[in-house]
Amino acid sequence: MASYDMYVRLTLDSEELDPPETLWIRGAVRAVDDAALGAQDVKVDDDGLEWNGPDGIRKWRLILIEGNRALLYGHHVFDSHTLNHKPAIDLLADCPKWLPVQRLRSLMDETGIGFVYWWVNGAWRYSDYPGEFVDDGLYGGVQDVTSDQFIVDYGSQDRGRLTAFLERAKRRDVDEAAVEALFSGSDRADVAAALACARRAGLVVGSVLPYRPVPRRRPR
Repeated sequence: MASYDMYVRLTLDSEELDPPETLWIRGAVRAVDDAALGAQDVKVDDDGLEWNGPDGIRKWRLILIEGNRALLYGHHVFDSHTLNHKPAIDLLADCPKWLPVQRLRSLMDETGIGFVYWWVNGAWRYSDYPGEFVDDGLYGGVQDVTSDQFIVDYGSQDRGRLTAFLERAKRRDVDEAAVEALFSGSDRADVAAALACARRAGLVVGSVLPYRPVPRRRPR
């Protein structure tokens, strides 16, 4: 059994993580699924896409930011060894000035953050860890959106219908008929709620992905 003291990196390398728009679309499809069934595990709100795993074991948020940038942060209760590492690791040591540093530090104090990644110049970046550091919880946290297969296999609806809807979401040409087709096998789905979620996520015909303005740093 591996010890937490063993310096083996068990997480995704940043180069293996898909671009933010790809992660967003996969996550948004799950959010549409949840919205239709009245669930709140995955949702799209005014500040991005939030994913809450079972029993709070994993939680993360993805925010698309103007200028082809993005912020991804969260934790996995068991896999984010960064949470309690001694000495403490500053996940924001090398971060760019446009990140909402004060907000992130507040979240670190309140709920804990095991990983912080940002997308800039076409690549994911993160602050360096000391040596060959152990898992920061990235893979355990965001594994559900690391492939189309996860979304299709673990959704609430038929795999064939989910696959078809995911392809529509990638083209961002979802409409009411597409939502109705996705939930045609469910007699308790709220199609209106699902369509509203798809619209917030930028998946509906004529909509755009919800890129947020670059966060402004508060004056000292």
